[in-house]
Formats: sequence, structure tokens, C-alpha cells
Amino acid sequence: MLKWGVRLQNTLGMLKLVVLTLISISGVLCLAGVTQVREEYEKPDNLRWDKLWEGSGTGANAFVSGLYNVIWYVWCQSVFRAVC
Repeated sequence: MLKWGVRLQNTLGMLKLVVLTLISISGVLCLAGVTQVREEYEKPDNLRWDKLWEGSGTGANAFVSGLYNVIWYVWCQSVFRAVC
């Protein structure tokens, strides 16, 4: 019984790795421009440097919110030793 459980777990683990590899490859191909956007959709143009920060705030609220998120992430990592 234990042997079949290990085989099932290994099979599911390999399936997960295959799916993640396919997702990664498709993302790299999209970034490389291999795929084309259909005519009825607007082509995204958000990876240019001048458009990357469009809509971002530069006020004190944005700074404090970002700082709070970083502190929370570091605290969570140190306490739980996992991704929160």
C-alpha cells in the first residue's frame, strides 16, 4: 500500500513540474513576441520604461504603504519561515 502511495505522489509531483514548465515556456514565448495578439484586442504596451510607473503615486501615503508591506513580509518570513 505504501509503495502505491509513493508512486502516486511522485506521479502527481512530475505532473506539477510539467505544468509549471509549460507555463514558464509560454510566458517566455509571449515576452519574446512569438505569439501575436488578435486584431480585436488592444496590444499591451506596458513593458516600456516610461509606461512602467504610469499611475504610481509619489506621495507619503504610497511610501508608507510600501514600507509597511516590506516590513510585514520580512516579519512574516522571520516568524513563520515560509512565504506568507
